[in-house]
Amino acid sequence: MVLDPDLYSLSLNFSRHPQSNGKTECFHKSLKSECVKRTAMGSLDEAGTLIARYVDDYNNNSLHSSLQYLTPADYLKGDEHIAKRLDERQQKLKTGRILRRQEWKIAALKN
Repeated sequence: MVLDPDLYSLSLNFSRHPQSNGKTECFHKSLKSECVKRTAMGSLDEAGTLIARYVDDYNNNSLHSSLQYLTPADYLKGDEHIAKRLDERQQKLKTGRILRRQEWKIAALKN
């Protein structure tokens, strides 16, 4: 597996200073516990495929509390996209609250 140099750049951190690369350390912890240690990999190619699948899911589907429960991919799309996604979530939460109250009222009338 070869990384495209136009898409990735090398980022150096100070050695022996884990606080300077905490996000990377956190990602590697997640990668190990959620992917690598859960799956027996028979070859380097299989490992590459599984890890690539995990990274894609992590970046595009997994909600991150440190990112206001959005995905890293959402943040790459810019502030306008983030604002839109947060507004969509608020609308869904508001709709959910209204529907739950209606269901509680109906349940109370049945009792």
